Amino acid sequence: MEVLWQDLRGIHDLKIVSPQKLDILPILRHRYETAATFEPEAGPERVDPGVVLPGCQSVLVAFYQLPRPQWQEMPEGAGRLASVSWGEDYHTILRDSLRMLQERLEAQDPTGEFFLQVDTGPLYERGFAQKTGAGHLGKSGNFIHHRLGSYVALGILCTTLELPLDEEEGHYSCGDCSRCIQACPGGCLHEDGTMIPTSCRSFLSQKKGMLTAKEQEILGDALYGCDICQWVCPKNQGVEEKNAEEDLLHWVRSQDLEGLSNKKFREIYGHRSGAWRGAALWRRNLGYMEEASGPGKINEKC
Repeated sequence: MEVLWQDLRGIHDLKIVSPQKLDILPILRHRYETAATFEPEAGPERVDPGVVLPGCQSVLVAFYQLPRPQWQEMPEGAGRLASVSWGEDYHTILRDSLRMLQERLEAQDPTGEFFLQVDTGPLYERGFAQKTGAGHLGKSGNFIHHRLGSYVALGILCTTLELPLDEEEGHYSCGDCSRCIQACPGGCLHEDGTMIPTSCRSFLSQKKGMLTAKEQEILGDALYGCDICQWVCPKNQGVEEKNAEEDLLHWVRSQDLEGLSNKKFREIYGHRSGAWRGAALWRRNLGYMEEASGPGKINEKC
């Protein structure tokens, strides 16, 4: 199976697991109730591949390592992008690679049916990633791959073809470490693995409308997303370096957006995942930074 995907740039690891449904629906319902803006409604399609693809026999979970953090000096008043938006949109990269993998499987057996998703689908990707045994769900809520670290994007390809399943690699955990909980500027993380998404810095950077003074303080210099819980995570030390992207964008200034129409904004930034909310939200976040005299600024190395 590995020979079918190892030359695809959007897949740095891939595991095949059974389509047995996940036993976490109550947890997902709680998350939907507290962050419905970004969470799909918690129905059976979130946990059961057989709902989205009747007759599903195999679930392929793909892992794509995002650009790794590195220190970049940031100008005063600039807004920081999380690493998920430094390079080309991972949705496009992973989706194209999984489509190519699907075509290769179809060439081997044209009777198979498929369902593909990258982030914007009903299935709970992190749950199926954990099922592979290639890592674990950290206290930060991120999936932490034991070789690639937590800077990974996930994609799923379900099929009615019966493929050889991978054995679980092992069982991993955060142990007694709570660095992400201590470092979170919004205090949204808890020891039991639950979180309050509405006080998450990444959530606030994408939330529409005006932010309260407290929310602006949590937002700090975040233009889009937040890497703080990953910056401090020891599981990201000594991992394999797979991503070789070079055209990386770490920050944006207000003058970079001056006079840009929505069309021009999409032309310049549209290939990065953080641009999906549009120029207006980026301008709003930068406006808060210009108004601030210092409180809430986060200047850790990244």
